[in-house]
Amino acid sequence: MTTPIPITIDVTAAPYSADNTGVSNSTQAFIDASAALCAAGGGTLLIPPGTYTVGRQVRATQSNQGYAYLGEDIITLSGCSHPVVIEGTGATLTLANGLKFGSFDWSTGTAYTPASLPFTDANYAASVGRMLVVKDNPGHVVVRGLELNGNASALSLGGQWGSSGYDLAADGIVVENADQVALERIYSHHHGHDGLAAYDVTASANSPRAPLSLLLCRSEYNARAALFWQGGNGLQAVDCKFSHSGRATFATAPAVGVMIKGVARNGHFLNSEMLNNVGEGVLASSTAADIKVERCSLVGTTAAPFAVSAARVHFVDSTLAGQSSVVRAGVSQADGDATRFSGCWLTDLHKYNNQVFISTGGNLLNWGAGSLGVQMDRCSVEVATGVLGQTNGAISASNCRFRQTSSGASAIVANFHGDTIFDTSGSNDLSTSLILGRMLFNSAEQLQYDQMQRRLRFYANTGSGGRMQSVGYCYSATAFASAFGGGTKGDIVYNTAPTPGGYLGWVCTVTGTPGTWKPFGLIAS
Repeated sequence: MTTPIPITIDVTAAPYSADNTGVSNSTQAFIDASAALCAAGGGTLLIPPGTYTVGRQVRATQSNQGYAYLGEDIITLSGCSHPVVIEGTGATLTLANGLKFGSFDWSTGTAYTPASLPFTDANYAASVGRMLVVKDNPGHVVVRGLELNGNASALSLGGQWGSSGYDLAADGIVVENADQVALERIYSHHHGHDGLAAYDVTASANSPRAPLSLLLCRSEYNARAALFWQGGNGLQAVDCKFSHSGRATFATAPAVGVMIKGVARNGHFLNSEMLNNVGEGVLASSTAADIKVERCSLVGTTAAPFAVSAARVHFVDSTLAGQSSVVRAGVSQADGDATRFSGCWLTDLHKYNNQVFISTGGNLLNWGAGSLGVQMDRCSVEVATGVLGQTNGAISASNCRFRQTSSGASAIVANFHGDTIFDTSGSNDLSTSLILGRMLFNSAEQLQYDQMQRRLRFYANTGSGGRMQSVGYCYSATAFASAFGGGTKGDIVYNTAPTPGGYLGWVCTVTGTPGTWKPFGLIAS
């Protein structure tokens, strides 16, 4: 059996002769060139600088063909055993004008408006296709320098198809079952669906790493997602931009910057932007896990900067602007799955085109009871339009600063560790929080354990047997007894709020609920 030998193909050379002036449609040239590359087992596909018009559809000739208009994929790389390089620096692939997209009547070719959604009858589907598909390649694949223009404003739109919007193939780059795929300096924009997408629907939590790297990529003004990642282990995006989804001619829900679904693991986003999307900047479902967003800027203008149900999502040294409502809570304070924030700025002060998603008086951290165990370390939370938020599922805040210049009551409930600064022109009740360090609240130092009381327990010998005794700290003996189910004769409570003329503490003289308590240690006036 002859082993294929990798080759180099210039798509503008004969017999392919793609037109880099954009005058004629070069769809067939790209289809043939990529097929020849795959037949050789890999190699290099050269796309010289210029503009290439691409995109072609097949129309159904009878009913029940499973489509009304079927778009063709332009470049397909599949089954290449040798490394593949697509060199496209300076080249732009632009979708042809007038391709039909959405719901169409196959027999008349006219737009069809469904009576209701969801509408998923394949016989009315008009898809555009995908510009580049990378699928099941044993060898490494590198794609660099391409601009992929989905030309969404020039599509011939039919009715909606899918659950909401136009959920049909009209994508820039789609990677399926990625392993050692690198996309470098790609600009994918104005597509009717996703700018970049990666799928591995067979992935499990134990799947080995199959790296997919994105370097200096921009995916903007696409209808559904700038980056859609469904399953896989080991996606890394460095110096990328995933912005303005849904901001072109039309939007398809959820119109987000980065959408993470399926069994996706070990994603790392570094020095990247998710700005001004119709939906969230980062949307991660509960089936995903182990995602790190580091030194990134997320600005929500009409929706939250993030909504993460995935386990072990860690935001590091990032700007997170706008109201958020969905974080991953822990089953307990320390189960390790809850969302983490380290060195982040959570705010409504940072804006895009003078816009940020929050209503007047709205909660910046609108996490409610679904925030138990969320960790914040060295973070700054600042609001001017809204209020700080509500976290009645207690979060853990270590060495953080909270600042609110607007009026209104917030309800941040936390275990405050280290040094905390809490400044507000409104109010925030701390009665259900725990201060485990030093807190300055509007410049006034707060007492540790001011409401939740610590106690030491020991087994005491009474001379006729032993019993459990308590020594605790509280602002009142009855509050202490209420917290711990009563008092036992001999229990001692030291006063955490002593005053001149008051007492050092109280001792229980009769066991009960709350028991009988007598003060001791008169403090001089």
